[in-house]
Amino acid sequence: MYKILLASDGSKHSFKAAEEAYKLASPLQAKITVIAVVQQMSGLPLEINKTLEDNTLEVLEKNKDFFDKKGVEIETLLEHGDPGNIICEVADEGGYDLIIIGSSGLGSIEGLFLGSVSNKVVHSAKTPVMIV
Repeated sequence: MYKILLASDGSKHSFKAAEEAYKLASPLQAKITVIAVVQQMSGLPLEINKTLEDNTLEVLEKNKDFFDKKGVEIETLLEHGDPGNIICEVADEGGYDLIIIGSSGLGSIEGLFLGSVSNKVVHSAKTPVMIV
């Protein structure tokens, strides 16, 4: 079975990527896994890191709702660490056929270019990457 790893951070680009994942997955009857990564930062109070995790869980829930409305069952993954590295590791270890990611996310200065996470994934992934 064809497996798609959809990276989401809750940005408008990541939800456009979800739409494209749906368009690709439907005719292929592909399995979609949505991954969201909490980038915890050292030195921040635990409450802030907890809020970051809660927000990331909300992103996964919104993706689940989107696909539920389309009648598509998905798997969700919540990971912690550097998003670019984690996405590549999960794709490699999980035997995914394609990574789909938005062109830029919720980052600040990094997002001025391609987007730091999508840029890192494109240059580091062994799995083919589709940028939306």
